[in-house]
Amino acid sequence: MQINQIAREYARAIMQFVPGRYFEIKDYFAKITDCINSSITFSNLLDHPVISSKEKYAAVLSLSDGSMPQVVEKVVHDLVIKRGVYLVANISNEMDKIYKKAQQIIDASVQSAKALSDIEKSEITAAIQKKTGRKADVLFSVDAKLLAGYKVKIGDNVYDNTVRRQLQMAGDILSFTNRV
Repeated sequence: MQINQIAREYARAIMQFVPGRYFEIKDYFAKITDCINSSITFSNLLDHPVISSKEKYAAVLSLSDGSMPQVVEKVVHDLVIKRGVYLVANISNEMDKIYKKAQQIIDASVQSAKALSDIEKSEITAAIQKKTGRKADVLFSVDAKLLAGYKVKIGDNVYDNTVRRQLQMAGDILSFTNRV
């Protein structure tokens, strides 16, 4: 079974049994992932062959702010026993997909040549939501190579209204007319 498929199954179980605690569980999984990525000591503890699974499980559970739902504790216990705690980031990503599908939230990204103001971001987000008829989770980034304009990706569709693209299209037209 592939890693994403395994993560998807764990995510489905969690979202099926405790959908109302999505954000709390996401935060908990983010803490685990951060500890694994930023603490060599924590990573070594999880990998150490002499440290018992019970101690590893206790260390991972100690990262939660309160009591976790039983299904999450079982998932974490299973991951510790199978040496798969590193899957929490994948499980979290799969939980995002399930949550967004249930809430009808579409992912979108906007690249611009310069940083956008909060007002511009709000206007663009509103336009994307109006176009799709759904809530949008929009990721904004800056790419100076675009020169000016925007490159918007909504789902699988890309709308490229950048000066760079327009110059590229003009160059393609000129090179085509020179061949004729």
